[in-house]
Amino acid sequence: MLDACPRCGYSLQGLPADHACPECGLRYDRESEVYKHRNLKALFLGLLGFVGGAGGMVNLARVYGNAGALWRMGIIFCVVVYFVGAVWLARYVYRLYRSGPLVAILPDGLYVRLRRVEGQWTAWKDVSGVQFRAGVGRGGATLQVTGRRPLFIDGVFTSTDDARRFVSLVAARLETARTCAD
Repeated sequence: MLDACPRCGYSLQGLPADHACPECGLRYDRESEVYKHRNLKALFLGLLGFVGGAGGMVNLARVYGNAGALWRMGIIFCVVVYFVGAVWLARYVYRLYRSGPLVAILPDGLYVRLRRVEGQWTAWKDVSGVQFRAGVGRGGATLQVTGRRPLFIDGVFTSTDDARRFVSLVAARLETARTCAD
């Protein structure tokens, strides 16, 4: 069961398992899955750096607080720039969290959003194949779409096992879609 709509982010809590998003109409079912990798290690290191920088600012103010007016103005300027940067970073992380790359396996097809651009909907009838792509890190998948270039899906899987599971689920949905069409 999905917690939120992969297209618009609308909360799906309390709605039936087989339904459509009330906000954008995207259909989902109890077998729908979303793969969305969030690099928590990088976020943790960034927060650690922010806390370390704040400690450095406090130490600067403590050591040079009694220095001349020019030093105090420099410290105040650094603190203001630091916190403006922190606000910008917080907004960036929030946007990345909300609109980062994802791929959703849905009853009617795949919804893919890569590199913070508008998502791309592909119906099952247009997907001609899928294969696992071993690569550096967590691996990925390649979708063959009728009439388009292959779609390389990277950056959404947390492990190679996730990527392999995605490929097997898509292959199963493709098989189901083909048997229903016959």
